[in-house]
Amino acid sequence: MSTRSGSSNPHIGILSENYENITGDNPGGLRNCLKKIIIFFMEQVVTWNPQFKQDFSDLNTQWIRKYFVIEAQDIQQLAHPEENIIDVGGEIFFVLEDGIPLGTCAMVPHGEKCYELAKMGVAPEARGKGYGDLLMKACIEWAKTKEAEKIMLLSNTILEPAINLYKKFGFKTVSLEGHPDYKRCNIEMELSLK
Repeated sequence: MSTRSGSSNPHIGILSENYENITGDNPGGLRNCLKKIIIFFMEQVVTWNPQFKQDFSDLNTQWIRKYFVIEAQDIQQLAHPEENIIDVGGEIFFVLEDGIPLGTCAMVPHGEKCYELAKMGVAPEARGKGYGDLLMKACIEWAKTKEAEKIMLLSNTILEPAINLYKKFGFKTVSLEGHPDYKRCNIEMELSLK
């Protein structure tokens, strides 16, 4: 599934949203709008494909090892994504640039009408291109199609860019304590979809 088709496209409305910037005397706004259009034509968001299994693992292993250590839950999900995410009713998204996965994120069932946003990673060379935004939009829209009432996530406050991204999309902090699933976790956040 590509988000380029139909109403699930996260870039629908770029021109209309930026009409004032394009038609007005605002060269910075025009530059920003053109950047979004270029990104639209260079990338796409797709769902799970077994050919991207190693990319899913590599994109996540890179950031986890940079800040923390790989834990048992990581090993299960990264080594066996089909069994631990896809086959239990979840989904994995990828941002492709020229057909190469440069970002990924998973949605894992977490109780009734709830999904966990997990394993979000963007390649270091692709950061700052808005790929995190694309993944967030795809995950939230997908959860809505599954009639989820909320999305939760576990993270760590040292990952400030990630925490800011979650807040930007409406996630609220529900706990600033540890969590039994991950030693590295010191924050739990939720987004209500009701």
